Amino acid sequence: MKNLFSFGLLFSLLWGPIMLIFPGVSSALESDQYMTWGRDLRDISSELNTHVNRTIQQALSELSERKETISCAKAHDFAVKKFRGFIVHKIETWLEEELGDDLYPRADMSYPDYFQISIYNFPYSAVGRFFPMGRNLNVNGVILGADKLAHFFSTGLRYFTLFTKAKKKGMSDEQATRKAILYGVSLERSYLGLWPSGVFSFGDLEANYQGLQMNRRFCDGDQAYLAQDAEGQWRLANTIDMGDFINPYMDETFNPSFFGLLKWPKVKPMLKKYCPRKNSPAVVTRMDFYKSVAKKSYNIQYLDELKASGDRRIPDREKQYLSVICR
Repeated sequence: MKNLFSFGLLFSLLWGPIMLIFPGVSSALESDQYMTWGRDLRDISSELNTHVNRTIQQALSELSERKETISCAKAHDFAVKKFRGFIVHKIETWLEEELGDDLYPRADMSYPDYFQISIYNFPYSAVGRFFPMGRNLNVNGVILGADKLAHFFSTGLRYFTLFTKAKKKGMSDEQATRKAILYGVSLERSYLGLWPSGVFSFGDLEANYQGLQMNRRFCDGDQAYLAQDAEGQWRLANTIDMGDFINPYMDETFNPSFFGLLKWPKVKPMLKKYCPRKNSPAVVTRMDFYKSVAKKSYNIQYLDELKASGDRRIPDREKQYLSVICR
């Protein structure tokens, strides 16, 4: 926790002014799943589900103590914001404090040391080593960075806000969803992606989208998460299973990022170090598992559609695939 606080403080001083201008969209800058190849991480899905549902129930109990009559939408917003923070989100802090030994790198490794063994540790990258990075975790066999959970809860809620406003203006579900996804694309092209880190993360976009899907289920549908009790207070009627949302497209070795013009020549040599491992039994087994469970979400389909149509907002990453640079 000391490492998380000290480097979170430094990050706040360096990047905080930008986040003040664009509130609610911050997260750990990047993560590196390649370093987990050949490593077995314990599945923490049970602990994650328990924490998510407990946090929401505690938020609802806090609301009920106020004895106020509020809408489901306001109860939902209040509960989900319990996972958010400034710069380093509360869900990331909880992971490091409670499950630090199950992450990779472990929570007791400093950010500079983590950075040094990552694909981002290239010459003249000294400043980057002081920025928080998302440590890796295993949820139902899917490896993802903790930064994806930050995107899920933080930017996912912003997606939902945009979606809701678009619906009120008469847009269809599909039109409103596309508007939210394009907002995410604009973030990755600017201050949440290419500007600070030189990375456009397709994994972040999937995490954002899945966060939208979770938020839509709080107050709508036959199995809505929230319901009112006899006293008119909101309670958690149906538990949230994070496995409904976390999927292989959040692993950036399965759904690779795009590296910008200045970043790519520096990251490419670091990625090529993984060429000998990409056909190893452990990696092949993981990728085969991913292919067996991965289902293209509407987000993935829409991004593919935009790319196929020549939309220049979606960067061309194919020449950066490991399968290409390892030839």
